[in-house]
Amino acid sequence: SKTVPVINQASSISPTGPGTVLEGSEYTLNLGPVSDTGGNNVTQVIVNWGDGQSDTLETPFPTEALHTYTNGPANRTITVDLVDDDGTNIAATLQVSVLDVTPTVAFSGADSVDEGSHYTITVGPVFDPGADVITQLTIHWGDGSPNMFSPAPSEVTHTYADGTTNPTITVDVLDDDGLHVNAGSFPLTVNNVAPTLSLGGAEAIDEGSLYTLTLGNVVDPG
Repeated sequence: SKTVPVINQASSISPTGPGTVLEGSEYTLNLGPVSDTGGNNVTQVIVNWGDGQSDTLETPFPTEALHTYTNGPANRTITVDLVDDDGTNIAATLQVSVLDVTPTVAFSGADSVDEGSHYTITVGPVFDPGADVITQLTIHWGDGSPNMFSPAPSEVTHTYADGTTNPTITVDVLDDDGLHVNAGSFPLTVNNVAPTLSLGGAEAIDEGSLYTLTLGNVVDPG
């Protein structure tokens, strides 16, 4: 007689998926079929997403697994483990880059304002698909006089000294991933206001008499 060693054939799987994904977006991992040539009775597929999260899939195994990466930029290694009669083995790995997404800021307010008048604009909502902490907003009014706010305000007020002009209000956002320039914009028209002059004098005068007209201050809000 002769003893013949039996070499175990590990179960295998060949997952595929995109090499990049945006933070806050769903990532689809195509699992493909599980190969079990050794008859090891695969009972679970464990997907470790590389960010501390994992999913355990039971039979019948799905053809894909979905996951949302909450923050980028980051490089993640996805590992797929197979659990069978022989234990747990790492069957496949896959690299994915999670890309940062620039936050966006919405504005709402009047489309125009008179020069010299207070202009109030509503700021927000501030949308960031990632789990980033926003620490500062810088609002550029389009007239060379920016203002920084921390934390983000709900409303801001500004006075435009002169019109007619067409400034564009823009905002920069600072968060844990750095400075994001021009995360929102809002076009505005600053109207010119005609100057006024106050006049004073008698309401009536005899013909042939000298009439005196008093000129007051010229008021120009611009």
